[in-house]
Amino acid sequence: MKRRYSEVIASSALIAALYGFGTWVISPIAYGPIQVRLTDTLLMLCYLDEIGYAAILGNTIGVLIANYLSPYGAWDMALGLLANLSVGVLIYMCGKREIPPLFAGVIASMVIALIIGVGLLGMVFNLPMEVGFIGVFLGEAISLILLGVPLLESLRKRIQERR
Repeated sequence: MKRRYSEVIASSALIAALYGFGTWVISPIAYGPIQVRLTDTLLMLCYLDEIGYAAILGNTIGVLIANYLSPYGAWDMALGLLANLSVGVLIYMCGKREIPPLFAGVIASMVIALIIGVGLLGMVFNLPMEVGFIGVFLGEAISLILLGVPLLESLRKRIQERR
């Protein structure tokens, strides 16, 4: 389904605002060695062909907004951008290849745990890498798998009903 440029921009802006503001609201659990960034649930929107590009762009901009407020500063902005952009594209590609959303969520959680848990928290801030990986992976599993997959399935059902 081809979308107009204005629809992509509007969808991206909405997702960016939801991600940025939502992360700020949940900031006590969104940053740190054990983090549950519930706003990462929005990453699963990248799976949908109807909104994939807009979701990738919106989540990427949203993470820049959210990580501007991060206690980890510029490192979190750079690595968070890398993590969310990589995972957004990965989830989008999984959707294009009809790889099950559950598998996409598991792989995405592992990628974010490596970049943020091992890279940012472990290598930059000297947290034991195992602690960083496990803490971030568990939080991402909650966001992407437990919340994101049901959100995705619900939206897919709604989209099919509208056709």
